[in-house]
Amino acid sequence: MSAKRKAISDMVGAIIMIAIVITGFAGIVYPMLLRYQSSSQEALMTSQQEALQSETLITPVYSYTAQSNGTTYFYVYLYNYGKVPFKPQSFIVSMGKAGLYEITNFYLINAQNGSSLASIPSGTVVEVEFSVNYSGAVPSFYNLTAVGNGMSLTWSV
Repeated sequence: MSAKRKAISDMVGAIIMIAIVITGFAGIVYPMLLRYQSSSQEALMTSQQEALQSETLITPVYSYTAQSNGTTYFYVYLYNYGKVPFKPQSFIVSMGKAGLYEITNFYLINAQNGSSLASIPSGTVVEVEFSVNYSGAVPSFYNLTAVGNGMSLTWSV
């Protein structure tokens, strides 16, 4: 074999080795990079969610129920003393043995002027009205969970 052919053969061999090393390196590093990006993104989302939760401060101030024709009507007044509005997608009422009910049809009413609202604004008392098909005795205390803004808030009412 001539020196020229040997040099070309050695060069092609070196290029193939470099390609193998780069491919192997990428096969190891790329999944690690994806995992790092995923965990970084998750940490960022968790941090943002915690910040939102720390600024979402809602408390019930008053509630009552009424019954008519096999339906129980709930009226719960919530005060948002946090920094951000809270937009509930649903409410869950847990009345122990009386059952668990998820409510997606509810009304948010400004307690000061009676206007209809889409969310619970900061610094506002809002009346939440909803009903469930239940005609038995309503327990003295029940748990109410509001689900919205990517979180859930639960109170004993």
